[in-house]
Amino acid sequence: LGDAALTKTQKICVNAGGWQVEGLISSPMAGRRSRDAQLFFVNGRPIDPPKRVAKLINDTYHQYNSRAWPLLILAFTAPQGMVDVNVTPDKKTVFLHQEELLLAGLQPALTELFAAPEVHLGASLQSFGIGPRN
Repeated sequence: LGDAALTKTQKICVNAGGWQVEGLISSPMAGRRSRDAQLFFVNGRPIDPPKRVAKLINDTYHQYNSRAWPLLILAFTAPQGMVDVNVTPDKKTVFLHQEELLLAGLQPALTELFAAPEVHLGASLQSFGIGPRN
C-alpha cells in the first residue's frame, strides 16, 4: 500500500456495543480486484478478519460496486474483556464479544459512507503518522 492506494479512501469512525472502530475504506468507485488489502487490528494487534465483520463490510460494499473489493484498514478498540485472543496459538484469530451490537452499529455507518457523494478524497500515509523518519 502507498499514497496512491489511499487517494480514494474515506475515513470511518463508529462507536457501537462498547467498540470503537476507526480507519479507512475505499470509496465504491475505487475498489480492488482482490481482498489483498484488507487489514484488521484489535487493540493494536493485527488479526485475521473476523468472518462476520468482513462479510458485512464486503456485502455492503458490493451493493455499490459488485466488481471490486474494498481496500480497508480498520482498528477496533474495546476493553480487554470484550475480545478473546486465546482462540489460536498465533493469536491472530479472535473472538469479539458484543459482535451483534458491533455489526448493528457498523451497517448503517457503512451504508451512509458508501451512499454519500465522494467529498473526502486524498488521504496520505503521512496523515496517519506513517512516513520517512528524519
